[in-house]
Amino acid sequence: MKIQELFPEATAEAIRRAVEEVERQAAAEVVPVVVGAAGTYPQAAWRGAALGALAAPLVVALLHRLVELWGVPWELQLLLPPALGAAVGFLLPSLFPPLARLLLFREELETQARERAEHAFLTEEVFATRERTGMLILVALFERQVVVLGDKGIAARIPQERWRAIADGVAQGIRKGKLGEALAWGIRQCGVLLQEAGIARKPGDVNELADQLRLEER
Repeated sequence: MKIQELFPEATAEAIRRAVEEVERQAAAEVVPVVVGAAGTYPQAAWRGAALGALAAPLVVALLHRLVELWGVPWELQLLLPPALGAAVGFLLPSLFPPLARLLLFREELETQARERAEHAFLTEEVFATRERTGMLILVALFERQVVVLGDKGIAARIPQERWRAIADGVAQGIRKGKLGEALAWGIRQCGVLLQEAGIARKPGDVNELADQLRLEER
């Protein structure tokens, strides 16, 4: 399923309205970004190949106990299973993303999501606001990670760890299948935190960054 199919027009509009609502009350520019995957993870394929190479001979050994493999040269019985197992193990992670995720460490997923968020912070020019009060909310679907980054004007008042509860809440909603609702909720919660920190909208503030949701496969 393409990422655009996860966000029909009504859902994307609800997220845009959430951004607009926050920006009416706080001196911040909120940029929501959703990516299908933050990275490519070739290591998942190689780990799958290693596991396949180890598992295939065990399967053949089990078959030997159940069925006599008459007429199969011993050389093939020795060399073919690891090779086939490695090939299958290499391909499966690319065909089944949940399997690829199982072959990756949580730290790898978190690091890649963070790096992708930092990249989006630059490419979306979240830094390009007059008071340096832009903030990015990135959802990485494959990694099941949510990253919130605030520019200097926000980071000076709100420590990064304060965003963790919001990020965790959005991630939990996504796991329940409520992607659009969870992201809109997270945006509004960011607005609450901004108001608590006194980052209030001032007379003359203008909308410096577009409010719409950004969608990227990678």
